[in-house]
Amino acid sequence: MSDAGAGGPGVVVVHDWYGLGPHVAEYADELTTAGFTVETVDLYGGSRTTDPARAEELADALDGEQAVALVAAAIGRLRAGGAPAVGAVGFSLGGNLVLRAAREGDVDAVVAYYAARSADDAATTTCPVQLHLAETDELEDPEYIAAYVAALEAAGTPVDTFTYPGTGHSFANGDVALADPAAADVARSRTIGFLRARLSR
Repeated sequence: MSDAGAGGPGVVVVHDWYGLGPHVAEYADELTTAGFTVETVDLYGGSRTTDPARAEELADALDGEQAVALVAAAIGRLRAGGAPAVGAVGFSLGGNLVLRAAREGDVDAVVAYYAARSADDAATTTCPVQLHLAETDELEDPEYIAAYVAALEAAGTPVDTFTYPGTGHSFANGDVALADPAAADVARSRTIGFLRARLSR
């Protein structure tokens, strides 16, 4: 966990199953430059990898409730530090966690990359949601994502979805082979615009 800035609306950033790699720090720096107070969450206590098999091992070994608590603690620190509003951005595994935080009412806006929750979660997710999706994603079922989005819309929750042609899961992770820098840049720009609009008070 690290505080990457101070003074603006708060944003918690949660990494994917590869761990807290350089691309997450760079992403946090971009958000800080954009005027947000940023906390990154390290779910693995310093471990990280670029190997999918090792990433799966790290994710499987993760204590789910501890992970939820780490995200909640980061959100709490930003609020205690005076952030006027708090959003969250998560990638894959981290995306699932920040969407859970949104379900619990803990954040004011949420952005998830290649992640979704069950349609049942939509009923208590009231903050604005933005989803960034890969065109071909071996880890996320398109029907599952579509059901989640439809349930959010039915509940009246503001939701924006973007699918990036030619991309696969982890396209925004600049540390791994599936990275698509052009798509990642567009997604980051959209994320910053969304957070500015939704967290301004």
